[in-house]
Amino acid sequence: MLSRQMRELAEVINHKPDMECVLIVGSFLDQCLAALLRRYFVKSETADNFLSFKKGNLGEFASRIKMCYCLGLITKEMLKNLETIGKIRNFFGHTHLSLDFSNSDIKKSCDELTFPKIHEIVNGDGSAPFAQVHGSRNRFTTISFMLASRLLLTGLATTHRERLKQGWE
Repeated sequence: MLSRQMRELAEVINHKPDMECVLIVGSFLDQCLAALLRRYFVKSETADNFLSFKKGNLGEFASRIKMCYCLGLITKEMLKNLETIGKIRNFFGHTHLSLDFSNSDIKKSCDELTFPKIHEIVNGDGSAPFAQVHGSRNRFTTISFMLASRLLLTGLATTHRERLKQGWE
């Protein structure tokens, strides 16, 4: 299922118009964060309600990002990138105008996105691994895909917290 979801995300990233791309990628990352938190929390109806989009305290993208960071599930760099992607998603989602990656506010926000620091790796020509990623959309989609992969893989390696079994019982 995981590989199918990533293939579907790659299809959106590569072939959908800018607005669709941003909104779907934002939603996908939101669901990745919810899945990661669900894997971390104690299995319970309370945890499910907490993450509910309609009524939960962690039903929003920004809240999920911050909680994942506070629990040590994502790095500070991932936190900043996810917050920036949320800002970009809001640009697209809260306008009646047609936007694309050539918009100056969108371009500026995409420039704030950072690639992982991979010091030991160089391409065959000696260049940095992400030197060939040009343009706001490519930067947005590459970093988003990398974030989604990292969140999903972290989720696979995460286990539920155990419920306390002593004290009040």
